[in-house]
Amino acid sequence: MTTERVPPRPPVTIRRLVGMAMAATWLMCSPVAAGSATASPAAASDLTAVVTEFVGAAPGGASVLVVRDGVETAVTAGAASSDGTAIAPETRFRVASISKMFVAAMVLQLVDEGAVDLDAALSTYVPEAVVGGDVPVRLLLRHRSGLVGYMEDEAFLVDQTSDPDRVFTPDELLEYTTDTPAGEPDTEWVYTNTNFILLGQLIEAVDGTDLNAALQARITGPLGLASTQFEIAGGPPQADLAEPWAYDPYLGEPNTSYASVASGMWAAGAVVSSPADIHAFLSALVGGGVLSEASFAEMTDPGQDGGYGLGIEILTFPSGTVYYGHRGEALGYRSFAGIEPTTGDAVVVLTNNSDLDAVALSDLITADW
Repeated sequence: MTTERVPPRPPVTIRRLVGMAMAATWLMCSPVAAGSATASPAAASDLTAVVTEFVGAAPGGASVLVVRDGVETAVTAGAASSDGTAIAPETRFRVASISKMFVAAMVLQLVDEGAVDLDAALSTYVPEAVVGGDVPVRLLLRHRSGLVGYMEDEAFLVDQTSDPDRVFTPDELLEYTTDTPAGEPDTEWVYTNTNFILLGQLIEAVDGTDLNAALQARITGPLGLASTQFEIAGGPPQADLAEPWAYDPYLGEPNTSYASVASGMWAAGAVVSSPADIHAFLSALVGGGVLSEASFAEMTDPGQDGGYGLGIEILTFPSGTVYYGHRGEALGYRSFAGIEPTTGDAVVVLTNNSDLDAVALSDLITADW
């Protein structure tokens, strides 16, 4: 194992970003090689240089896990908190829409068990759904439901940002969409979190339990993903969680309550995880350890839209190689995860600063793949 560290810089007292990055509290970068193969010093040093330069003087930082030709390397850079605590490989982040892959996998497990039919209407399983009762489950997963997004409603944004301690229920989120007519299902692809709020309700209804219990029983427990769970507002504090920095003035200081944001994402984006856990999940997913072969084929079928399956993105490395994953963005966080299903080459990038674009960093890392 090789470790490189840049000495911490003195902390600053201003913690808010409004439109531009602040001076950094400090900068730390450490590569950690793991797995059956050992990263060469040159390879680890190259990755360290890319991540360090990308984070630069920004507050917050990044945690990166790369698997290339069977070699796994983890690199961290920057601050996990306003007190200067370093981001470590085990630091957890709010991963936003990467959550959708976990939700989609649970729905498809229910399909494998014969408990859910992809082409049945949502009302078959959630008879009192606020919206979307007539939409087939498949179209919710594929973002072809025709439903409008609650996050695009101005009233929701006002309610969410005016009271950071507010805890939304799933039905309250869906109520924000009821004043806008829905489109016709299966006419166009429109990405909206509304679909995955409804899918979270489906999982709870069919499994007869809460979303976190379902996740633990179905995925995180069997795969040993101890760092992964849905953030539940009012629940116990999240250990080892990176604090967020955002240019958006709603958030303010990094330790501002996140209750309205977490509950406002719920099944659409409230998973907290680490790069290692996300990589383990993706490896199991493409390796047949989560879904049947038939359900995985359904999940990764790009359909007529070409770039999105059932809760998963079908993407390409700069070389043109196809891989599966998802990107995410929440207040103070950016995320990206992708894996090539044949070779296992993968990249996971999590940041705790809205200005540190995880997709852009992933593109830099995979530029010669």
